[in-house]
Amino acid sequence: MQLSKLHEVLGEKTPELPRNPVGRHRLVTALAQRFGPNFRSLPGVTDLMKQFDGEIEFERKLARIKAIKYEPKRSK
Repeated sequence: MQLSKLHEVLGEKTPELPRNPVGRHRLVTALAQRFGPNFRSLPGVTDLMKQFDGEIEFERKLARIKAIKYEPKRSK
């Protein structure tokens, strides 16, 4: 299972998944509603969660990089 195929799995109940902890909570809730309380034991769900966590980490690093301000040294 992949994040790109998530809409096919969850159908119309697919929530908006921002790439942050709120989106992770929404993903866990949607998977629990769809597959029941033992959804984490299903094949592919663990990989799906790891993929989402990886995307969150990537977005976090990208935001840190974009926050860096470059100021060239001025010669006196």
